[in-house]
Amino acid sequence: TGDALYLKERTFVFNSQIQNLVGVLGDRFSYVDPALSVTPKNNQILDGLHPTNDGYEQIGVAFGNFINAND
Repeated sequence: TGDALYLKERTFVFNSQIQNLVGVLGDRFSYVDPALSVTPKNNQILDGLHPTNDGYEQIGVAFGNFINAND
């Protein structure tokens, strides 16, 4: 459908900009992939895309761990 195609195109544009940011910011750029923090089998993803409240908690823990490790 049109919405799915639009989302796919915007996702591609967004992801390509991440690479540009890394190139410009170098060591000052950090990225934590929230998808690695949540799993559907633990009921942390509601519909295959959006995290549940527990999923958001796990993403927050992942970001917190990253910040503390790089402090």
